[in-house]
Amino acid sequence: MGKPWTDEEKDLLARLFPAGGTVEIAKQLKRSVAATHQMAHVLGIKKSADFEGNVRFKKGSIPPRKRKVGDTRLHGGYVMVKTEEGCRKFKLLHYEVWKQHHGSYPPQGSLLKFKDGNKENCNIANLECLTRVEYITRYSCNNLPAPLLEVVRLRGLIVKTINRRLRKNGAQHN
Repeated sequence: MGKPWTDEEKDLLARLFPAGGTVEIAKQLKRSVAATHQMAHVLGIKKSADFEGNVRFKKGSIPPRKRKVGDTRLHGGYVMVKTEEGCRKFKLLHYEVWKQHHGSYPPQGSLLKFKDGNKENCNIANLECLTRVEYITRYSCNNLPAPLLEVVRLRGLIVKTINRRLRKNGAQHN
């Protein structure tokens, strides 16, 4: 939680918020824009009709950066494709490619794996559908040679020890 609001700050917010830009008001109050909006909401202060009429986008106008159906974007390392008009209508491209070639999405509980490990390579030849059992069997650390398995185990112990000591001192290791 941030610093408490003084009565003077609340009065200034009540005077400026209805007709002023929130970014400028937040700078003047030395507060974040989110905190300024939140306090205005708590105090029941709204933007005036004059200010609302001066917004950058009029009702019904289309923002210049609006994505079209078929546009792609990266999200968490995965390629997403816009499949229909509207907000939040993006789907994972590799699942859409799979559906296009096989007629349906992979069965519930199965995983779509990239053979080359590159999440941006959504070519059908690079995709394989695995059950969770197949995935664990293939990619489990238990499949590693004994010396490498020991290294993985020791690394885990080292990281655990470092994190424990850092927590004791009030910090945390990533």
